[in-house]
Amino acid sequence: MCSTSCKTCVDSESKCTNCYDGFVYNSTTSSCVTNCTLVNQFYDPLTYTCSNCSISCQSCYGPRYDQCLTCNNPLSLINGVCIGQCPVGYYRDANSICRQCDLSKCLTCQGSASNCTSCGYPNVLIVNNLIGKCDINCGLGYYYDSANKLCVPCSSGCVSCIDSLTCISCETGKYLYQDKCITTCPSGLIPSTVDNTCKKCPLNCNQCTIDTTSQFISCTQCLTPLFLINGTCYSTCPSNTYLSNISNQCTPCENNCLTCKDLTTCITCVYPYVFYLNQCLAICPTGFVNINNVCVPA
Repeated sequence: MCSTSCKTCVDSESKCTNCYDGFVYNSTTSSCVTNCTLVNQFYDPLTYTCSNCSISCQSCYGPRYDQCLTCNNPLSLINGVCIGQCPVGYYRDANSICRQCDLSKCLTCQGSASNCTSCGYPNVLIVNNLIGKCDINCGLGYYYDSANKLCVPCSSGCVSCIDSLTCISCETGKYLYQDKCITTCPSGLIPSTVDNTCKKCPLNCNQCTIDTTSQFISCTQCLTPLFLINGTCYSTCPSNTYLSNISNQCTPCENNCLTCKDLTTCITCVYPYVFYLNQCLAICPTGFVNINNVCVPA
């Protein structure tokens, strides 16, 4: 006796050959079921049976190769067909379906319609954090890599560059030195906040300062054994100055001294002042006479 769903059967009650209304025939299992239970089968209303999909289909709505609903891995679905690789201008989504790229932005793409992998002429490809976009030029912070035909980010701190090794300008807080953007200028150089570059200190200068308005650079420390006076380095202290043991700088002598040993010890005097006991006076004191601008006993 056949099972309750079988209209006719052979060999045993579970091996159906025909089904009652409301049931479909599954040729794989020779049974009558309420729907097609196997993934790679579809219900054929003409024969009232569950039939196998095309070999490339994982699931389908008909027997032909172009009636797939999903594909066996690693194939991708496009227009009902399972293919090995999505065509140019399409990308494979998470459900293994070929989706069209946003052709207003990309020539080819990957992962999403707007994540470009190549661009149509004359646009160039800009890649940032693994996301690609197409634009008419690379823009600030990028340079064009002609070998790979895409825009590549400049090195850290660069606003503009020629390639990965050659910066042209730097972001605020970094300074251009030998084609690199650095945070601290080396000895003998001073950072300029106007153009974010390292400027050279004056000749023979070890350290210097820069006026933020005028950009005038003055020395604050000279190379040994030179001496500093008024922002300039000298090999010997000029007239009217002496070498200070405290600051190691050329310090102005007291008024009227032409040369001096220290602030209180004149050596020679500015004319018409006369030298007397390490001082420069307007006239010699009583008991002394002026001989060659030096007060000597009368």
